[in-house]
Amino acid sequence: MRQAHHTRTAAGLVLLVIALAAGTVSPVRAQGGPEDDLPACTAADLRPLVDISLQMLEATSRARRYDVSEMLVWRTAITTLEVPACAEAQDIWLQLWLASDEILIGTLLLERQGAIEEAALAINSGLATLTALRYSFTLAGQAGGFAPEVETPEEFGALTGDDVLIAFQRFDLPYADVTREAGPAGGDAPDTELERLTFTLPTIFDGGVGQALVFETPEDRDAWLDYLFDPAGVDPGFVYFEANVIVQLSPDLDGETARLFRAALASLVE
Repeated sequence: MRQAHHTRTAAGLVLLVIALAAGTVSPVRAQGGPEDDLPACTAADLRPLVDISLQMLEATSRARRYDVSEMLVWRTAITTLEVPACAEAQDIWLQLWLASDEILIGTLLLERQGAIEEAALAINSGLATLTALRYSFTLAGQAGGFAPEVETPEEFGALTGDDVLIAFQRFDLPYADVTREAGPAGGDAPDTELERLTFTLPTIFDGGVGQALVFETPEDRDAWLDYLFDPAGVDPGFVYFEANVIVQLSPDLDGETARLFRAALASLVE
């Protein structure tokens, strides 16, 4: 219901977004042809798409203020990018393009100083798509695919739950009621975490929760990422990961606060 409401609200801005990007041509449409008939991409083919995806995620997830002109720069860079005629590139480019549209729509809503909830939903949707792309690049790299360099198991990370809480405190984040040795999440969630911390998010009026998951191996972490990003699953909310830690926050959390949690987590590996 919440997502449907967001779609109706954002639909009124679609024509404006298209008008702002007038003159650009979709590389996917220009190439045409069924994806199944295209050859597999090489690492060199996909390098520009991988780079711009990671750069945009880095810039937008850590932004303290969203500016329409800056979002248009990203969107222009994406829509004018030459996409190679190979299978994976088409799908990556389309996801990247849709993510930039979501973030741009959210930024336009914020600029109009209204519909804050709808703006946060749009921006979070775009960031979630970029994060999922980053995750797919990581998996491809571990399988010898096209991803940029990723951590080896020896460099995977040794962060602890206490490290995460210290970062939260350093950024003066709004959280409370920490349970340091929370039991398994239950349901269909994998039981692969080494440590699980849960906490409440007091800025959410009717109650919100979050969790920090610490892992021993990349495979253990990736089992959770597969679960959280399962298209058939429920909305995972805000999901951020660095090294051997995943932080998941309620989808009802406002986007600005979520980005501060993201910055706190990123500070642990900078």
